[in-house]
Amino acid sequence: MSLLLIISFVQMCHLAWFGNFIHPTRIYLFFREYAETFQTLMSIGRLLIAPIVILICSSILLYFISTILPDQKPFLFWKVLVLLSLIYAPIRTLVNGNEYGKQPDINNLGYSNLYASFSYFLGKTLPFKLSERPYEADTFKFQKIKKNPQVNIVLVVGESLRYQNMSLFGYDRETTPLLKAISKERPFIYRKAVAAGVQTDVALPLFFNNYMKKNPMPVILSQNRCLFKAAKENGFETSFLSAQSRPGMKHIINYLCPKFIDHLNFGTDEKKESEPGQVRQDDLLVERIKAQNFDKPQFYVLHQRGSHTPFESRYPKAFNNFPVVSSDNTKDSIIKHYDNSVYFTDFVLSEIIKELYSKSKLPTYFVFVSDHGQTLGEDGAWGHINLNTQVFKIPFIFISDKKDEVYNQVEKFPDFISHKTASNLIVSLLGYKAEETSDENQYITGADLDGLEGGMRIKITNSEIVEFERVD
Repeated sequence: MSLLLIISFVQMCHLAWFGNFIHPTRIYLFFREYAETFQTLMSIGRLLIAPIVILICSSILLYFISTILPDQKPFLFWKVLVLLSLIYAPIRTLVNGNEYGKQPDINNLGYSNLYASFSYFLGKTLPFKLSERPYEADTFKFQKIKKNPQVNIVLVVGESLRYQNMSLFGYDRETTPLLKAISKERPFIYRKAVAAGVQTDVALPLFFNNYMKKNPMPVILSQNRCLFKAAKENGFETSFLSAQSRPGMKHIINYLCPKFIDHLNFGTDEKKESEPGQVRQDDLLVERIKAQNFDKPQFYVLHQRGSHTPFESRYPKAFNNFPVVSSDNTKDSIIKHYDNSVYFTDFVLSEIIKELYSKSKLPTYFVFVSDHGQTLGEDGAWGHINLNTQVFKIPFIFISDKKDEVYNQVEKFPDFISHKTASNLIVSLLGYKAEETSDENQYITGADLDGLEGGMRIKITNSEIVEFERVD
């Protein structure tokens, strides 16, 4: 009973934040991203009050029941029977591919669902991850149309930023006043966009490998479409400077062809973030661009910590523009913290833009795109791992020195574009012919590059997303 209670508690915590039952791949993600998971749990304490109360009350009840029942040790037969019943399901899945637990059943109890998911994780997900799988080689090659372009390309990749909470896109809170001001001063274009994936570990490899379809691993492993490789082979100095920690990026960098990155740097180690004064904000990126010389062609990528959970840790106190008050409920307080992180991102981006255009001596193009969006309580869900109608919606921003041919090209972009279109823009700026694509139909990969989390197909017409189709 105690074991069932603990399993139920874990399931309830997941339900409180994500709004759904734990999927087998989420168990794999937990073991891989355990530090980030505990950071998130520390930031959503109020959402966990109900599960904690249930756990405490049930534990007390179990204790009193145990004092009433006779003190008898179970027979060995029953111990063996319980053990066999627990290991039967994962062994069956491993041996014959049974799909018990592949998808949680919302009609089952919490502990039953978690046991089923864990069984599938042990019998299918983990062996799949540990196995060597043959891939067909990707033979695609970018066609070089301009040798050694004399331009600077600065790409800023946001973290968990959705356009729905940016006043630049019509949000009622003034979260992006500086970007709105810049949009009136410079050649400035912004669009709503669709991310290639719902998690950083998925979205960044897809974006930087110029791909937005199913089965991306052959493309990623080939490095034929890698933006850093293309940049390096056409005369650019390359940089990837992240405000995120090295441990947090350990599953991503290998997919960005690091051999072709001249300058690779990270933010504060996650282990030190709990120490006073050690949490670094995205102003670290401003410091880095101030130290950069833009006299020769650069493909310069800045990667934010942005608006990732815990939201209250993503902005300095001076940017608490939307303070939480005692009358705010849990949802309102979380959204205010998120909006404050967006308000700080507005400042960071404006400082980067100001610094960039004050020192660059070459034609300079600035591109901003977020890795994925964020669900903030819609339909009772939170976070950015679920495939739902909110999590893939992101902003895209483009700035140039003047309204040149590239500006005119971007100005023709539809109201909704994709990660693929934004990646294609980088490809063309690097001097290559980009693969033609349409933003009408898009495929969004779930929280696993190998496809174990499935994906989602969407269709965009008349500046609106009109169809959603989940793909296993």
